[in-house]
Amino acid sequence: MEKKCKKCNAVKDVSEFGKYSYSKDGFRYQCKVCLKQYRISNKEKISSLVRNLLYLRITKNIAMKKILPLLALMFIITTSAQETLLSDYSVNKMGKTYKSNKYDQLFLSTYTNQNEGKAYDGILIKGKKGYASSRRPYIEIPVELVPEFQTFLINGKGKYLEWLKAAQDNNISDMKKTIAVFTHKLRMVGDDYGYVGGMTDAELNFDLKEGIARMYLQCYVSNSVRSDLLSISLMNNNEKWRELGLLRLIDDMTTEKVQAEIDKINNSANLFKN
Repeated sequence: MEKKCKKCNAVKDVSEFGKYSYSKDGFRYQCKVCLKQYRISNKEKISSLVRNLLYLRITKNIAMKKILPLLALMFIITTSAQETLLSDYSVNKMGKTYKSNKYDQLFLSTYTNQNEGKAYDGILIKGKKGYASSRRPYIEIPVELVPEFQTFLINGKGKYLEWLKAAQDNNISDMKKTIAVFTHKLRMVGDDYGYVGGMTDAELNFDLKEGIARMYLQCYVSNSVRSDLLSISLMNNNEKWRELGLLRLIDDMTTEKVQAEIDKINNSANLFKN
């Protein structure tokens, strides 16, 4: 009897798969070689997960039979996609987090589906990094729209500085306006106690309150049941690091740089193929 590994796609004898009573055929979805490779590469993550599950079992008195399906589900989720962080703009070029940025973050990233061994053909922009549902919310920018999005950010920064100067010259302390809306709708993926996704507008907004001015990127997605909001502060006249981070982001938003990162990820992803 033979079985196809869900990770490396190789067809192997069932003796190459560990036993697993929760699957239809009684064997695990990944072969022993792939499981071993995963456990070696993610030793700390698995150890932490096991400790948390054991703690949950002791404190909540939950039977192990109820925990095992959850463990299997979490294992499948964490191995289905590998996220690649391209840059974290909440830290300076020396890799140090700015003191004023304890919680706010801005990431430019992409991911590769290990089953297909292929990276998303573009980039993701989001407010935090992570795996599974913690990747959300984020917006997807296809590689062909990267130059336009770069121009969108450059023009938005210029308009923000223009409005801030006008407000200061005229002693205006409170103002809220939309700077611009990106000409193309972008796909957004969010999480509101479950997946929510769809095409949406990307806006740059200006918000001045008590003399503190912000420019933030905002996207919203909803359906009849769930909704989510992505809001990332890109400029703040009271926090210089945000402008420095935005300038780095703008510098990275070129087709050449993005495509080079995608190619590197795809070349690495080939290692997961058999």
